[in-house]
Amino acid sequence: MRWRPEGLSTKAGEAHPAIRRLMAEALQQRRRAQIAQRFLSGEWGVELESFEADQQRDRQRDQELVL
Repeated sequence: MRWRPEGLSTKAGEAHPAIRRLMAEALQQRRRAQIAQRFLSGEWGVELESFEADQQRDRQRDQELVL
């Protein structure tokens, strides 16, 4: 009988839990990179109209307080 490291699968096609976890993390990182690339390329974007208006209003209020 051949020695097998403990915890490693003996069935064909089954991966060790650590290998499955590494593969899942790699796939998640790849997907996140694809999403980030879509934002960086301009294919996807975010409209922040109310945020930008609030920022402008805050700047104006800060200027009034300084003067």
